Amino acid sequence: MDGLLNLGHHGLKPGFEQISVILVLCVAVIALIYAWLLRGNVLKKDKGTAKMQEVWEAIRVGANITSNVR
Repeated sequence: MDGLLNLGHHGLKPGFEQISVILVLCVAVIALIYAWLLRGNVLKKDKGTAKMQEVWEAIRVGANITSNVR
């Protein structure tokens, strides 16, 4: 056996390196779940007044034009 999850086949030494890789993957998954929850919270919020939405549309159009030019 090559340690946790058989990661020795990928050149990782048993012990600290394998635990570090697993820990980093767990933190990444937790961060993605947290980002998904924040996204849901933001999308539930009010979109603002008509003037705010008009300004947002102008910003969006300008950003799209700028990104298409590059």
